[in-house]
Amino acid sequence: LQQSLQPTITRRPRTITVGESVDQIMGLLTALPPPPAPVAFDIETESGQVSSIALACSPEDALVIPIFWGPVGSKWCLEDEENIWTALADLFSLTPMIGQNVHYDLTFLKMYDVYATRIHMDTMVAFHVLYPELPKGLEFMASIYTDHPYWKGDRTTSDEQIFYRYNATDALLT
Repeated sequence: LQQSLQPTITRRPRTITVGESVDQIMGLLTALPPPPAPVAFDIETESGQVSSIALACSPEDALVIPIFWGPVGSKWCLEDEENIWTALADLFSLTPMIGQNVHYDLTFLKMYDVYATRIHMDTMVAFHVLYPELPKGLEFMASIYTDHPYWKGDRTTSDEQIFYRYNATDALLT
């Protein structure tokens, strides 16, 4: 309704940061609001492993942590990747987390010893409880509750930055 009052569509500005160094990632994880503030998350997978994880502490700001990119392989040396997973395990054990189809993401995160002990909400389950007759995919919910244009086609891109933007958008809209 709000958009019908003006001739142009005003979109919410969003900031997506893709972690480029372990120091930057650690700093950004440390800067997240402390519990009890919830954090939305989303993972992307490829070849049976996590390829990236996105975290959003608001609908405007997201951090993407690249882990693995097809032709390149692992984005980090073993020690750096272990440090990233340890920091994520700490975050997930203390922070109320919000996800879409959380069970899927948690299945993969367990492989890296990351356990979410404080699930605040699974948006897919919550929406399905309220509206069992409607589709429960994030793209459908976003079309109802947000002004964000369709983005799900970016999942299959061969452009690394577009892929990370896709991952972040999932977290932002969750």
